[in-house]
This record gives sequence, C-alpha cells and structure tokens, in this order.
Amino acid sequence: DGHCGVGTLTLFLAKKAREVIGVDISTSSINDARINASFNQIKNVHFLQDSLKQAITQLDDLSSGGRFDAVILNPPRDGIVEKQVIQWLLQTKPSKIVYISCNPATLARDLKLLCQGGYSLNMVQPVDMFPQTYHVESIASIQINHKEHKEHKEHKKHKKITKST
Repeated sequence: DGHCGVGTLTLFLAKKAREVIGVDISTSSINDARINASFNQIKNVHFLQDSLKQAITQLDDLSSGGRFDAVILNPPRDGIVEKQVIQWLLQTKPSKIVYISCNPATLARDLKLLCQGGYSLNMVQPVDMFPQTYHVESIASIQINHKEHKEHKEHKKHKKITKST
C-alpha cells in the first residue's frame, strides 16, 4: 500500500491477505498506522516510514520472495513522480494495481506508462467527494496482460536456472 497514511486500507486488506506492507513518508502517519494495527490486533502487516522511491529497495526483503499479488497506490496530487517506482512496478509486475488519485491528469499520465508496460485498464470510477468543486477522486483498476505476465515469469524462471548453473 503505497502512500498508506494511517493504514486504513492496509489494515482492511490485512484481513484478506497473508501479508501486507504499507509505506508512507510521514513519521506521524506510520506511527499511527502501527498503533492502529496493534489496537486491532493485526499482526500480518509491516509499515515502512520512507518515500515510496526509497522503500522499493526494501520491499524485496519484506515480501514473500519479492513478489506482490497486488499493489495499491494513493499518491499525492503530483502522482507517481519518481520514475523508479513506475520502473519497479513494470519489473516486478504485480498482477493487479489499484490506483487512487485526486488528480485525473496525473492518473492518466501514470496509467499510460503502466499500460504501455503491459497492463490493461479494467475500470476507472470517479468519486465526487467534494461537491460544488472541481476536485474529484478516481479509483482505477489495472491488471497485467496474461500473455506478457506468463512470458515475464518464464524469463525470470530461465534467469534463475541460468544463474544456478
């Protein structure tokens, strides 16, 4: 859960997942997320206080073999400005990405990059949380193209065999 804040979505997802990792740059948010996890007796979560760009270097160690089934992104208005984060997503290829955005322009920019990298857009749902203003939240769901995902897995498998011999 990139840009997880106090862990609202992270903790909700932990009830359905084996393991969930939340990342946020705000120290107070991560402290509150840890308190929320403890208060709710949720033990299958890890919280990292860092920028998403910096945290991706630690995620392989924390996740199950460096693999993620799904990623949630809820970036600030600027979107995913760190190119390394988009590159990391395209390299690790989680099956599903849910992108929550408060800026349709940066959502479109980032979805374009992800879709060019092998993802397909399933849906975008605008949510008018601020009536009578121009602000709109959007939730987008994208999924890896199955053919490209299979080829990626085969390439990684071949790479591991080559390294071990």
